[in-house]
Amino acid sequence: MASRLPVPQSRSASLRSQGGRVTLVLALLAATAWPQQTSLIEQVAANEVAARKTRPHYFFVSEERSVRTGGHLWKENVVETSDGPLRRLIAIDNKPLTANEAAAEQRRIDTLVSHPDEFRRINQAHKDDEERATQLLQILSSDFA
Repeated sequence: MASRLPVPQSRSASLRSQGGRVTLVLALLAATAWPQQTSLIEQVAANEVAARKTRPHYFFVSEERSVRTGGHLWKENVVETSDGPLRRLIAIDNKPLTANEAAAEQRRIDTLVSHPDEFRRINQAHKDDEERATQLLQILSSDFA
């Protein structure tokens, strides 16, 4: 029997998958609301920058309802790689994929795996967002130093 790895709940996974944007927004809000808390803000920003440098990869389950999903609730397994997140759709509106939908999803993933340059191109915007967020955190950290 295969052992299962613990999977974070979708809320924590979706917050973590925002690439520190939640941390950045909270730190900026705190800086403007409580200027005397700059030491704490500096520590939060420095910790986030350090975590981004070591950047461990995660597996998690994501639930998302957005423009990307056409307003449907998508449940996906997400594996983070050095080239970006690889997502596998596993349910739509809490209903498992049909055999045809699952086969189409497998073909999509097979195509991405066999064409890594295309996978990197698709994820370039995500990587650019991550780099900008890291730069903002570094600026935030140095502004309060």
